[in-house]
Amino acid sequence: PVTGLEEEYELCDSLDNCTRDQDCQLSDWEDWNGCSCSCYGVTERHRHVKLLPIGKGKKCKEKSLKEIAPCNPAVDEERPSGCRNEGPHKLHVQSV
Repeated sequence: PVTGLEEEYELCDSLDNCTRDQDCQLSDWEDWNGCSCSCYGVTERHRHVKLLPIGKGKKCKEKSLKEIAPCNPAVDEERPSGCRNEGPHKLHVQSV
């Protein structure tokens, strides 16, 4: 009778990688949402990860998926009529 392994395998490190490196890819920004209120509100927009990195591709780190900005008034806009002059000042677009 025959004895021993039926099949034998070994690790092969000399083959080329069968997948190509792919950097992370993000979608375009969606439109800004409506303002949260009529005086001194906030608005936000989002984007999502379209492709995750593959192999040695660059990761999506330090790339925001959400931005928040002031509205009513927006940056460099006049205060809407009917809004008191007591709202927050020096607001800017913030990535989170």
